[in-house]
Amino acid sequence: MVDEPPSASANLRALETLLGRLRVLLSELLTLDGFDRWGPKSGPEYEQFVVDDARAQSAHKATEAELAALVMRLRFEDPEAVVRWADARATEATNASTAAFVAEEEMRAWAAVRTGAQPFVRENTYYVHVDAELHRALFGDGA
Repeated sequence: MVDEPPSASANLRALETLLGRLRVLLSELLTLDGFDRWGPKSGPEYEQFVVDDARAQSAHKATEAELAALVMRLRFEDPEAVVRWADARATEATNASTAAFVAEEEMRAWAAVRTGAQPFVRENTYYVHVDAELHRALFGDGA
């Protein structure tokens, strides 16, 4: 558990909100991938799948671009927010109940965010689960 974290800034919450949006979109894309593999290839369900998949792919791409742009902007305007975000996310990865290699991989990736080598981490949402209480402590209720 994190000892009395400082209150989450608006920039920290903005970073986490966009990452959370990516998490939701990745989950949706995973569901759509299953439909694409095993669902019908014609008819109204397939037509709806095509629409939903295009929307989710577009939203995912746009959200990744928005998050990368925010990280780049904050590296100049509020670099401490990016460092705190990367540190907090690495803390969550450490506390996740997952295979050690997956947690270590995410921790290395968040370290790369911290140093500026990459803008964010494409999280492994299958193996790394967010601890809701820790997440609230690190990022507040709004993220």
